Amino acid sequence: MQALFDLLGRFPQPLLVIGGHALAAHGVARQTVDVDLLFVDAPTFDRLESGGVPLQRGRVTLHAPALPHLIALKLHAIRNNPAREAGDLGDIARLLHANREAIAANELAALCEQFGPPGINAKLQTLLAAP
Repeated sequence: MQALFDLLGRFPQPLLVIGGHALAAHGVARQTVDVDLLFVDAPTFDRLESGGVPLQRGRVTLHAPALPHLIALKLHAIRNNPAREAGDLGDIARLLHANREAIAANELAALCEQFGPPGINAKLQTLLAAP
């Protein structure tokens, strides 16, 4: 895997790591054997990169989106592929537990409304209330 990170570190275009490695940048450990990258237009990249988190992988520093942007990406993935709901909703809950008070309830509700499918905030709140 380090060879892949070394290669990505030399990539001439700016990039963000999403998926399991991005979770790690926010304090959530999840087993993953791949690297998820997102290719977007320049204005979208600039928004996602704003407030990004460095992710050290060996000799290479990559970047993950800021927490609200990562949650928005996961919500968007659920909206576009409902089969992803269980996994991505669990990831969001773990991110919120690991980063308590990093996102206000009204900000989370707005993210759910803008990027997620209808009713996703209620499902997330139920998941967050569970022990």
